[in-house]
Amino acid sequence: MENNTPAVTTLGARIAERRKEKQLSLQQVAIKVGVTKSTIQRYESGAIHTVKQPVVEAIAKALSTSAEYLMGQTEDPAPAGVDAFTYALFNETQPLTQANKEKLLEMARFFRHEQEKEQGI
Repeated sequence: MENNTPAVTTLGARIAERRKEKQLSLQQVAIKVGVTKSTIQRYESGAIHTVKQPVVEAIAKALSTSAEYLMGQTEDPAPAGVDAFTYALFNETQPLTQANKEKLLEMARFFRHEQEKEQGI
């Protein structure tokens, strides 16, 4: 007998969706959260009906999103306090090599310096 409430169904579906978007395995998420692979799988399937808030927050952190998004309280997957541009930039830079991340950071610092010069700062 299934007892999937909308909140549990939403939570499980969003965990699975974000995990796949991030190209993470069940095992990788489980390690980040500190639970077993089967526990993550059970969250995704809705087999676990009650998920404690600290666990939802740990899963959200592992998936670079907010607990509110996972629970269906918002449609914005960006973590709390992060604007859409910063979130998009973060997501785009994740697959880059460390060397390319350093180059990107150097470019951002250059643009900031140029902007400050233009503004007389």
